[in-house]
Amino acid sequence: MSLDYFDQIIKRLSREDLTVLEILRDRQATLAKSSMSMDKLQHESEMSRALLRKTVYRLNANYFIESEANNRNQSYFLTSYGDQALTKIKEIEGGI
Repeated sequence: MSLDYFDQIIKRLSREDLTVLEILRDRQATLAKSSMSMDKLQHESEMSRALLRKTVYRLNANYFIESEANNRNQSYFLTSYGDQALTKIKEIEGGI
């Protein structure tokens, strides 16, 4: 992924996008076996189901999160791109 393109995608992340990424990172949901269900994400994010679904769709489309395919319930985990996005945002904000 081109750095300029990656930077542009990061700049377009919403507060809700960042919330979901941070929850997954904080809960160490970085592998399929440690993925978080939609219900847990909704509970922790305090978002409506519709807003969370929209947010998850956007993050999944940008490869920042992935869904766990072998789970009957929808669950998600943070990808390396999602982790890089959070790190880059923290650097930009001076948080690291």
